[in-house]
Amino acid sequence: MSNRILHADSGVDVETGGLVTITYASGVIATIDCSWSQPMSAPNWGGVTLEVIGTKGSIKICPFESHVGGYGGVDAIWLPFGPDLDASMLDEFLAGVRERRNPQPDGDVGFRTVALMTAAQRSALTGQPVAL
Repeated sequence: MSNRILHADSGVDVETGGLVTITYASGVIATIDCSWSQPMSAPNWGGVTLEVIGTKGSIKICPFESHVGGYGGVDAIWLPFGPDLDASMLDEFLAGVRERRNPQPDGDVGFRTVALMTAAQRSALTGQPVAL
């Protein structure tokens, strides 16, 4: 399921959130729950949380949560700490270009990501699962 808004300046339909469930051949189930709902004061463009739940335990990793947040008065408060992982990703990309090597993640990862998101959009439109 995907929420959509019409961007007032461009007339472009913009997705603001989505939920995708992926079932792998091995039986592993993955869920991608995404949203662009960050306050303008946020120190980076978005957050990534990886949560793995198995039969023997679970782990939650939040590598982009290098902040302490809350609300004060009217606005959200974001107090950054730790490394800027957005800058680290850009540095890796630029280093790959300079060193003539594939930066990580590389184009193959991007291709698979676009294929997955296209399948998710088709599934949202048809209401049916889409095989990759």
